[in-house]
Amino acid sequence: MQQQISPTDFCEIETLEIVAGADLISCLSSKTDMTDRLDRIRHEIALDTALVLPNIFVRESSCLEKTEYEFLINGKTVVKTNIYAGRYLAFDPGDVTETVNGIEAVDPIFETSALWIEETQKEQAIDVGYIVIDTAEIIFKHFEETIRKHVEQMLVSTV
Repeated sequence: MQQQISPTDFCEIETLEIVAGADLISCLSSKTDMTDRLDRIRHEIALDTALVLPNIFVRESSCLEKTEYEFLINGKTVVKTNIYAGRYLAFDPGDVTETVNGIEAVDPIFETSALWIEETQKEQAIDVGYIVIDTAEIIFKHFEETIRKHVEQMLVSTV
């Protein structure tokens, strides 16, 4: 009987992890489409770079602050940051007609100005032109962008 070979058998990246504090893990695990999002990230990276990523593990760590998360590649931290759990990040794409009150922040993905707003402000922010993203989507998008930034060194390590 012939053994089947998976594309991940050729991949030197053994583990990819999203590790989150207690408040953030509940935001991630409450998303019913978490597995679909992670599969989409793996699929898009493979299409764009020809790098087949291993499964992505998501876990909680009591060693992190409740609102802290980190990304690990082969057990090494490549990103570690804090965000507000249960809030929304509002970005001004340049045509906001009215400002919304919030906590000034720097977007962890693209390092641009943003505001942390409450759920009660979400519709108002959208109505005046902000782009509004929830906590889980920020973490998943940040993870995807982090992988894209590290693709070259991951490809080099597999050759």
